[in-house]
Formats: sequence, structure tokens, C-alpha cells
Amino acid sequence: MVLRKLRRYIRLLLCSCVVIFLVIFLLLNNHLPQQAPTSGHGTSTRIKHLQSRSTSPFCSQFNETMLNLDHENFPNCRPKMEWMRDNWETHACYSELGVDGSECSSFVYLSQIEQHCPPAFPSHSNIPPASVIQSRKLEELLLLLSDSDVNYNFIKSRITRLFPKWIQGINELQNSIPNLWNRPRLNLILYLGFLSHETGLKFGEKSTTGGPLGEMVQWADLITSVFILGHNVSISSEWNSFKTKADEYENQGPCPRLDGKQVDLIFTDIMGLRRIKRKKKNFFTSNKCKFRMLDSFGTHAEFNSNAYFKAHSSQIGGKNAWGGHELALQQFLTMYPHTDDNTFLGFVVETYDFHETVARENITVVYGKEKYMWKDSEPILQIAANYTQIHATVADSDEIMPAFH
Repeated sequence: MVLRKLRRYIRLLLCSCVVIFLVIFLLLNNHLPQQAPTSGHGTSTRIKHLQSRSTSPFCSQFNETMLNLDHENFPNCRPKMEWMRDNWETHACYSELGVDGSECSSFVYLSQIEQHCPPAFPSHSNIPPASVIQSRKLEELLLLLSDSDVNYNFIKSRITRLFPKWIQGINELQNSIPNLWNRPRLNLILYLGFLSHETGLKFGEKSTTGGPLGEMVQWADLITSVFILGHNVSISSEWNSFKTKADEYENQGPCPRLDGKQVDLIFTDIMGLRRIKRKKKNFFTSNKCKFRMLDSFGTHAEFNSNAYFKAHSSQIGGKNAWGGHELALQQFLTMYPHTDDNTFLGFVVETYDFHETVARENITVVYGKEKYMWKDSEPILQIAANYTQIHATVADSDEIMPAFH
């Protein structure tokens, strides 16, 4: 995968705007590697195309040897075909879209509409979808951050401050990728669940005095990137706002909507995902593969699987408060490249044109946001303190923490 090849280079780079643009550009282009884009009038056009043309030229020559149900890029093709054999009559939408119980019609449907199987009509597989719309107006972007008066203060300030560099970055990228704008326009929902007032954490209000600013930095960069890259972006930090926007893409049955309005990707965080799974279970289930999780420190396989964690909890220890979501591991987007199992998204690091020599001091930053993380830590911290300053934050304790100088 292209993203994997980039990681070893990105680790050596300060993440400039153009690098983040490139990472997100590749992330969006590879969001469903086994499928063609499904957004906008692309899906609608495919449906009309299938309804208007007869499948008989394909099916008249059909035999089972023509079915490649085990293509490596279409891992769900065989199980979907097996399901269709027994269940195609469970909803009228299947027959409305040409399924008649035959192997051929099921394959054509799964190929052309749901795109779980290889193209049945290769010469017609590249139906033009809606194209991206170049967006370079800061005021238009800021208008998307509108469902809260306080949640976006830090994010807006970062976007505004760096916006000229983002424009410079997209100019550099389009010089390197001439067909940058010849891409489908994706429907993207971004839900910043950790900012929602339901959490009671008031991170938006506290952003001027601390809090999870790293997460806000990454969200700000993601928001700016997908907007400038020209996609249709819906942004929410409150549940009611997200629910309203998600309802616009809700399918009323098991088939894609006939109007072609489909969500392509949903970006959220662990808090947002947990709320979606509780309150909009059907939306989560039908779009599970489309979720992308901003997960600062990543999720390893043993914490992703409920069954594995329960079977090995005595060896792993502790609780699995943030895991157990059982997504594909590359659906988790990390702030740092902790593991190749997840997808390294990163964030922009500001650089300055200083010509003077800057004296640097060794500093150790310790991630220990809650006091339980510091238990029995003094011996190893003392060793580090012999060589560097130590900086850390603790969110849930007023106790005097160990002092190291």
C-alpha cells in the first residue's frame, strides 16, 4: 500500500502542509481500495445505467467460470454472493435493481451497485462521478464550524493562522500531481465527539488553559485538508448536529439509495464512536467500513478484539475502556507512527526561517495524563531526570506530584 511506503520517509520529515495534504490525499483515494468511488451522482449514475441497460449480453454468455469470487481486492464478494442466493427476496429493492435470483444477476448487482465484486462490465466501470470543487476561501471553511460557540475556538485560531501555508502547500502539491483535481468529490462527515457537551469534559472551554490540544491540532489539520482538497464536508461537535447530518445519508433499506446520496467516510474519535454505536446502531452497522478513527496513540490488535482481550485479560491486565471496537486496524489514524498496523496521519509542525543558532536543551516529555499512570514510576523518572528536564501533565489530581529538576 502506498501509505505504508510513505511512512519511512514521513518519519524523517517535519510534517509540512504539503506532506499532510499528500497523506490525506492518498488516504481518501485509497479509502476503499477494492471499489470505485461511490459518492455524489456517481452512485446515482451507476444505478440509472444498470436500470437502463440490459444485462443480457453479459448474462447470455454467463457461466460460473466467469465469476471471480475470491479476488484479493474484493474480500467480501464470496460471502455476499452466498447471502444473495438465499436472501435476495427479503427486500423489494433487490429486484428493482435487476436481481432475479440467478447467479449472474446477483453478481452484476454486487459488482455494479454495492461494488463488493469485480466489475461485471469493465468497459463501463469508470462512470464519471461528481468532481471535487476547489475551495480556497477561509471564510467558507470557518462557516462549517458552526454548531458550537466555544468548541472550535482553538481549532479556528489554528486554521486561520496557518491558512496561508495551507494554500502554499496545495499549490506545491498540484505542481507535483497535475491531475489533482480530476477526482471524485467525496461526502465526508466529521464528528468531534470528544468536544460534545454530553461528555461533560468541557474541552472546548478549557482549550485556552490546557486540555487535549494535540487532538485539536490534528482535527484542525484534517478539517483544513479535506476542505481545500475540494470534498463535501459536514462537521459536528455536538450530537444533535451530527445526528441531523447523518440522517441525511441514512438508507431506508439494505440497498443503496436510488438518489445516490451516500456517505463515503465518517471521521470521528473513540468517544464519538461509542455514542454512535449506542444511539445510531444501524448507521454504525451499515457504515462500519467507512469509519476512520482519530486515535492519538493507536489501537493494537489485542485491544481491538473483544474476544481476544477477554481470553487474555489476565496476561494483558487492566481494562479495555478505549478498545473492543473490532474495526480494521488501519481504520485507526494515529498522531505518531506507533505501529504499522494503524494508519499514520500525523499533523503539521510549524517551521520558521530563523537564521540564528538556537541553543537546544534536552527535555523529556512524559505522557501520564491521569494519576494512576504514575504509580511506581519514580525510579525510572529519576534516571531520566539525571540527564534531562522532565515535563508532564496530570489532569485528574491536585496532589503534589514528584518533582524532578
